[in-house]
Amino acid sequence: LQRAAAMGADAALLSPLFATRSHPGRAALGIQKFVNWGRRAPLPVYALGGITAGNARRLAHSGAAGIAAIGGWTETGPLDR
Repeated sequence: LQRAAAMGADAALLSPLFATRSHPGRAALGIQKFVNWGRRAPLPVYALGGITAGNARRLAHSGAAGIAAIGGWTETGPLDR
């Protein structure tokens, strides 16, 4: 996030927040790490990765500038936490 800001980025995506179907087996950051990194970032940070309509509300007090999702708004299943 520091490097993105130094390169002039207006914002950054931090991912994967939760487990994803598109990258099975990849370790997720989790809410606490997202909060810790995002709140220290010198630019707005958007959450990405495994976000669905069912778990998006967990980001309400995370400091996220917003959320991004690829397929999570219409998909449901075992990763919808």
